Amino acid sequence: FQQLSAAIEKWKWAVRLAVVNCGNPANEDLRNRYQISAFPTFLFFLKGANPVQLQKYSEAEIFRKKVSEVLVEQAQFDSLVPGKQVPGAITISGPSAVDNAMIILDFKMHSRTPMQSEVEKDARFGVKDESGNRLLANVDESGLRSYLISHY
Repeated sequence: FQQLSAAIEKWKWAVRLAVVNCGNPANEDLRNRYQISAFPTFLFFLKGANPVQLQKYSEAEIFRKKVSEVLVEQAQFDSLVPGKQVPGAITISGPSAVDNAMIILDFKMHSRTPMQSEVEKDARFGVKDESGNRLLANVDESGLRSYLISHY
């Protein structure tokens, strides 16, 4: 649990983690209500939706992708949903909504600049300014991250 929660520590603005000891008899009602049968179990309580349960993941990167996927699919934040307009935002473009979301989730806590997502199939990563002008194009993920660190 600690390794997985550390993998999304920068995402505190979007995801809050809590631990419940389901082995404690006092928590039996909670365990039954949410049909928890394996440990650890990750439940996501999302605004306007039923809780989403993720299976046990032992690799941090897979866990990050799954959490991002839930946030994108459940449209929890406009900035993570491709095509949603966020006023004054720069646009992170990349090959998938989940990859873009992981980058936005990582940077939002440390950047005052709003970000939004745009999927460009068969493309690498890029950045557009608030007016839609391309600032960076055709870079890999580490190139995009380096650019964001130095500019935002």
